[in-house]
Amino acid sequence: MTYLSARQLSSLMKSTPAENIRRIELINSPSAQFDAAGNNGIINIVTKKNNKPGYAADLSAGIGSGQYLQSAEGIIASLKTSKINLFGSYNYSYDHAAFHRTSYRRVDYNGATTYYDRHSEDPSIANYNSYRAGIDYTISKNQQIGFVYNGNLNNWSRDAAGPTYLRNGSEQVTATVQNHNITTEPNRRL
Repeated sequence: MTYLSARQLSSLMKSTPAENIRRIELINSPSAQFDAAGNNGIINIVTKKNNKPGYAADLSAGIGSGQYLQSAEGIIASLKTSKINLFGSYNYSYDHAAFHRTSYRRVDYNGATTYYDRHSEDPSIANYNSYRAGIDYTISKNQQIGFVYNGNLNNWSRDAAGPTYLRNGSEQVTATVQNHNITTEPNRRL
């Protein structure tokens, strides 16, 4: 079990294709075996695993567009013998989005009214990478031991810019301030 923040869970879900998920379980009253912190419950994401002897590989790719291009690619592979099962997956998605933001605020202070009229172009770029590798060893018909490693490398950034017009009580522009907000948020769980 891995504890994830809301942002980490969002990144994981964005980089995992739906066809890799067998089911999602919501456990709102987890038992002591889960050691849940607080009363928040658990989201258990059960992924698909091939149980037939032999090997398998599944490649997937998708592309979409809006104002900008978006893509998602992935590979799942497994090799199973009578005793050993090796499996792994890697998924990548690229999301380039644009927001056109406008805010209009009125501030009354010491008898004077000021309006803040802000406009910005707010493009963001996200690269989501998730990977999983594991091995299972069958001891007997009812016993199995295994190891699974999960991780992600995600980067989100935005570069927002635009003017804020300061207006007086008559809504005439008295000043213009140019805004530029650069944000980068790496998220790594190795």
